[in-house]
Amino acid sequence: MGEPIIPNENTETAHIKGISLEKMFCEYMKSNLGYSKARTRVQVKSSFNSRGINVDVVGENVDGRNKRLWILSAIYLLLAVVLYVYTLYLYLSDINVPSAIWVLFALMLMMSLITIVLAGRYKTLNAWAECKNQIGVVTFAQMQKTVSELEAYKASGDKEFRFIEQYFASATEYSEPALKLAQEKEIICYILKNGNFEKVSYWS
Repeated sequence: MGEPIIPNENTETAHIKGISLEKMFCEYMKSNLGYSKARTRVQVKSSFNSRGINVDVVGENVDGRNKRLWILSAIYLLLAVVLYVYTLYLYLSDINVPSAIWVLFALMLMMSLITIVLAGRYKTLNAWAECKNQIGVVTFAQMQKTVSELEAYKASGDKEFRFIEQYFASATEYSEPALKLAQEKEIICYILKNGNFEKVSYWS
């Protein structure tokens, strides 16, 4: 058996620097990228790794369709209440209630329930962020690893997160192949310069 790896001062410093970048980008996602919530070090499932994958930062936003569907559901329910009150008025006035009104009342209730169920499917939208605080440039292999991990999460069938955006934040420059791959896979890249994150791309 080989000798156990004992962290030295340099590896510990690199680890601390990495965590610091993750926390900075986590706050940047909330303050500049429009995410209502974000947290670091999130464990997600993977199709090829039973232990799962550790994502540096995950952002969360409420899906706009959720709010719109709840509003639509409330409108259907209100219409059902209006129809019920109207039928009650007709009944108390000894007026025959047309069957069409009962059908419409049932339809409004059904549509309200359907939109409530649909709203439950659109609760949140998520963003996946990989952070690198290293000496050398971000390589093609590192970018490919990020792509593969996200694809492995989607292939796992897990429904906890709905990743619609993917970010890569680095304290150093990106290699040209890494930026080209990021462009192909629609990964949004940022670099930390003078304490601020700047967006970079293959054609910048």
